Amino acid sequence: MVVPTRITHAAYERAEERGVCVAGFGELLDALSLDDDISQHIDSRESYERRRLVRNKAVTSLKRKGHHAYEVRRKRLRPLVIITTDEYEFTVDRLYNLLDSYDGVAVDVIVIANPSCYGLSTDSRKAAEWAGVSLALFGDFLDRVGTNWT
Repeated sequence: MVVPTRITHAAYERAEERGVCVAGFGELLDALSLDDDISQHIDSRESYERRRLVRNKAVTSLKRKGHHAYEVRRKRLRPLVIITTDEYEFTVDRLYNLLDSYDGVAVDVIVIANPSCYGLSTDSRKAAEWAGVSLALFGDFLDRVGTNWT
């Protein structure tokens, strides 16, 4: 448990390598009530994301790169580094804030995992292009994860 809950992305990656959970106080309460072994607790959003990703036939494994960032290893294709977000309306400001918070991580795709988000603005797509990353809704990403990503 980390209080206050400002946890660096590198701490999440290192915790996965060590086989322990790093989380804030709210997640500790969930872990205490839900898990027999709290060191293996996975928050509900991460669990949802991981479940959807690893069940895709093109995905061979995941490696955590931050709070909600993963290196997606794929069959016969180069790995992709993705950041997931649960934003309903994905804004240009949110794009730049995410990229700033993952400074030093070579991000390929920002994936909007909110199932209620049905589209992305032209401004967000243009800003992502300028920043050198792709944007995708979760379903669209899963449909294309087995292809060469451009």
